[in-house]
Amino acid sequence: LWAEFQSIVGSFHGLEWSFTKRSRSGVVFMDMSLSIENGRVESTLYEKKLALYLYIPPSSAHPPGVTAGLVMGNVLRILQLCTREADLQQHLDAFFYRMLDRGHQQQTLLPLFNKAIQNAQRYLSKSEDERLAAKKQRSAAAARQVYLHLPYHPDNPSPGTIQRLWREHVSYPPGDTPLTEMKNKEGHLIEVDRMIIAFHRAPNMGNLLSYRKIAQRSGPKVSSYVG
Repeated sequence: LWAEFQSIVGSFHGLEWSFTKRSRSGVVFMDMSLSIENGRVESTLYEKKLALYLYIPPSSAHPPGVTAGLVMGNVLRILQLCTREADLQQHLDAFFYRMLDRGHQQQTLLPLFNKAIQNAQRYLSKSEDERLAAKKQRSAAAARQVYLHLPYHPDNPSPGTIQRLWREHVSYPPGDTPLTEMKNKEGHLIEVDRMIIAFHRAPNMGNLLSYRKIAQRSGPKVSSYVG
């Protein structure tokens, strides 16, 4: 049956398939390595040997939330994929020291890693129903949010300053009607109770020196130059 399966798969659309011998360890699927130990499927994080791990250095003009998001996301990924405690600790240590190699400081990273581990453990301990309920709550809250998109620059006013101005002059202006009690032109209440500051990076050299929106250029189409 196994030989027949290989012959059938090999006939699909002229593609050439290669099969390896069946194994109980080292089977890679995307970013995960699978093995069978004592009748139980175990997994760990798979990383390419030539990966450079060029994480954004702290000297780069990116919002501070970029580093926090990187740590939170990767720690959760490690905890989700590693079934063995030894693998879990090994990959957390490797990630931590790779961040140090990129110029990040230990006193800044340690609180982030501790918080990320706590958040990941709390998330993974929830049932599927609890996760679905939390997702619905976030969706409902998102419907009451507005977004202020700004290019990030370290010398610009801080997010805290912008949020304070929002509260004092828009959300709850002194001596005036709060935003949540105002109505729009159709007579419906303006159900906005939060502003999210969404930073995006400033244009880099690639943006400034190369044309990205070719479809908007005038002249012959690109297809006209293809024989």
